[in-house]
Amino acid sequence: MSRIKTVSPKETIVSKELQNVYKKLGSAANAHILQLQSLHPQAMLDHYNLYLTLMFKSSPLSRKFREMIAVSVSRWNSCDY
Repeated sequence: MSRIKTVSPKETIVSKELQNVYKKLGSAANAHILQLQSLHPQAMLDHYNLYLTLMFKSSPLSRKFREMIAVSVSRWNSCDY
C-alpha cells in the first residue's frame, strides 16, 4: 500500500492525459509501481519505457539474469515483483 496519492485506471475522474497513458499501457496500467506516478502521467509513461528498455532490449546481461536481479532487489526491498 502506497502512502503516495495515486489515481487508478478504474477511477472515474481521470485527466485526459492520464486516460491516454493508461490506454497506451494496457494491462500494465494495473501495476502499482506505475500507478505511483499517476499524478504525473508523462513520468509514468517514461518509467514504463525505461522498464521495457532495461528488461527487453539488447544487453550484455541475459534476460534471465536481469529478471533474477529484479526479483532479488524486490525481495531485498520487501516488495512484490
